[in-house]
Amino acid sequence: MTTDGADEHWATSWTLVQVGALLRSSDELLLECQRIIGPAAHAGFPEDAALALDVDAVETLHTALAELGDLGDRLRVLGDCLPAAPLELRYADLRDAAAEELANGVADPGRALLAARALDLAVGWRALAAGLRAGDDHADWHELTVAHLLRRFRGADASSVGAVLIDAGIDPEATFADCPPEHLDALASALEARAGERR
Repeated sequence: MTTDGADEHWATSWTLVQVGALLRSSDELLLECQRIIGPAAHAGFPEDAALALDVDAVETLHTALAELGDLGDRLRVLGDCLPAAPLELRYADLRDAAAEELANGVADPGRALLAARALDLAVGWRALAAGLRAGDDHADWHELTVAHLLRRFRGADASSVGAVLIDAGIDPEATFADCPPEHLDALASALEARAGERR
């Protein structure tokens, strides 16, 4: 059983990694917005200058700004979770927190992918198996294929991922939302078995 202090370290490490990922996404969106409006769109806009945006550019700008707003809301929530105290990011805490999140079930496929990047096969595939059995959060992973998520774990390669897919009878192009319950049950069992081989 973990102590409250250990739980806090887990949460803090995982929160910091999520903040980092969202900030990188924000940077990409900001660059996209700057590319669309160009360097001239500022308060010192020259009197003899002109800026024209076609409909596609305006729609892209709308989308990027909306996504930035969503990221801002998510960053605000994560920021509220950080303690007003010195912070330390340690891999052991990150690993434990990411594994716990996967094992409890994750509705957001982006967070599932982020957690996978923090975990090796022995820990991560077991955690994913537990999450598949914990509920049906993965039912909304309409764009995320099983193969893509499995490849994101540390140490995963084409051979190990292919073996799991064959064991579970899942097509390499199948998304989690495509898979019937019996295939996901088989996937959980295959993940546990193959993870055990890596211990």
